[in-house]
Amino acid sequence: MSQTKTKNQPSHISSPQPYSGFDGQYIAGAWRPGGNGSKLPDIDPYSGEVLAEIVQANKSDLDEAYRAAAKAQPKWAAASPTERAAVMLRSAVTWATTRSSFFTSEHPKATKPKALFF
Repeated sequence: MSQTKTKNQPSHISSPQPYSGFDGQYIAGAWRPGGNGSKLPDIDPYSGEVLAEIVQANKSDLDEAYRAAAKAQPKWAAASPTERAAVMLRSAVTWATTRSSFFTSEHPKATKPKALFF
């Protein structure tokens, strides 16, 4: 993710460029639009620029996600510790490879010390 500076922000902070990938919800193994029909803007606090529009869920989306999770739980519970560890390690690798971009996009908004992100 590339970075830019805006006139109102401190010199040590860069604003993220707009990002994408938040145009659906992952429910029951598939990407789909949110049932709410609206989007929530993620706004850069320094520039006021909309970085992303995140689709919103409705009660039906939540209920369907809950049912899908409940249906998947017995399979997860039956998985061996080795199989569950493999899933968790894959998640850790994904986080390790993307945390820098997450930090650069979220840190300016949160104004928390970098140590809290890593």
